[in-house]
Amino acid sequence: MTDPSRVETGPISIANLVAWAYQVSPKEVDGPGWMRDAWFEVVATFPNGAGGKAPEMLRHLLADRFKLVAHVDKRTESVFALTAPNGDGKLTRTADETTESACKPKGITDGDFRKRDGARECLNVSMQQLAELLPSSIAPYDVDRLVLDRTALSGGYDFIIRWTPAIIRDRVPADVTPGDSMPEALKKLGLQLESQKAEVSVVVVDSVEKEPTGN
Repeated sequence: MTDPSRVETGPISIANLVAWAYQVSPKEVDGPGWMRDAWFEVVATFPNGAGGKAPEMLRHLLADRFKLVAHVDKRTESVFALTAPNGDGKLTRTADETTESACKPKGITDGDFRKRDGARECLNVSMQQLAELLPSSIAPYDVDRLVLDRTALSGGYDFIIRWTPAIIRDRVPADVTPGDSMPEALKKLGLQLESQKAEVSVVVVDSVEKEPTGN
């Protein structure tokens, strides 16, 4: 984003906007189900000097335009802990720290739709970032809860995650061997998802309108 005082998004759900505004995972937004299916595009310009307060300004925008009323609650929830039992031996540390940090689609390697895999090429991505991305943008249907970074690894890494999404695996005929599941794909990188209970911050939506008010 070249102008820190300006926010522009592509289509984004109300639930994701709330998560962004409160700096939590979309999995930790507790509100009406329709919030995940109502999509909008946001173009907003904040006052000079407010760019660094984008989440706070977005909260004001949601309250003004969508009449959002919400509060943050602490709950004990089922989560995944991302761990690296043997350190980073199977990961490649980013050589150039100026590389843009991102996980981008890598493409489909098999022409048979029944074996199509999901793949993300991640460059200069920390384990904290990976934990945040797994349930939100990388594999929301395969990783169905908040992920906490428990790897004790710092800095950025370059790696590729290649897996067959659950939605595809469920449809693979008996004569076709699917690719790796997400846990199997992470294991090849020396990473694991361990089921745990943890106290997390949950944004509870008390009320919100389905349609925004006019400008």
